[in-house]
Amino acid sequence: MTIVGLTFLYAIVAGISAISRKVAYAKYFLLAFSVMIIGTIMKPASLMGLIPYSTSVHYGGIIGQSFEIITLSSLLLMEFFNR
Repeated sequence: MTIVGLTFLYAIVAGISAISRKVAYAKYFLLAFSVMIIGTIMKPASLMGLIPYSTSVHYGGIIGQSFEIITLSSLLLMEFFNR
């Protein structure tokens, strides 16, 4: 397993661990990170012929990373204004 795979695995384990400890925004972190991972995996899966090619598949990584940035930025703003 590569360092990237270990990083993905670590982030998912950390998110699940935070959910079990009832951290306030852990569910949103795990959702944002999962969408980013799925978006990133879509293009290589399409190039290998596992899923059909489309424009949304081609830009899946960008869409997933944008969703993650927007979600985590929104959570940061919510935390900032709640203090």
